[in-house]
Amino acid sequence: PSYVLEAGGLLASTSSGASAAMAMFHEPAEPDQPGGAIHFSTTPLERDRVLMGHAALHLRATLSAPDASFYLELLDLDAQGKETLVNDGFLKASHRDSDTTPQPVSPGAAVDYIIPIRADHYRFVAGHKLGLRISGGKSTSLVPAAQAVDITLQLAGASTLHMPPSW
Repeated sequence: PSYVLEAGGLLASTSSGASAAMAMFHEPAEPDQPGGAIHFSTTPLERDRVLMGHAALHLRATLSAPDASFYLELLDLDAQGKETLVNDGFLKASHRDSDTTPQPVSPGAAVDYIIPIRADHYRFVAGHKLGLRISGGKSTSLVPAAQAVDITLQLAGASTLHMPPSW
């Protein structure tokens, strides 16, 4: 099962077919600051759903600099808007193909990234939403902040959250 990242912050089960939909965030910036993260969520779940295993984000993005950090947070959003961190994932853009021989990204070029989210076993209850926050990470993380970079995500079918088969 997969969700398409759509304009307006929707995680949709099918693409709207809209063309050239984009979203942007800036790094380094705190995820809770304006422009520091992008948020997506489903509509309320109609039934309980179980995450058992790895989720992964297939992301198509354009960078304004040769490197960036992608930090993902998979969230459970209750009916009152309270969020619970389920798990996270991370990828340095220059390490998209190899951790031993990192390659810079060509600024302005659309590049595909596969960003794994650590495995988990978690139950989302009916009425809650599945949420996804994409940022460069917090300044308190162990990963050094990249140089200033604008990250533009391509949406509407170009970027997809893949859930494990248990979902």
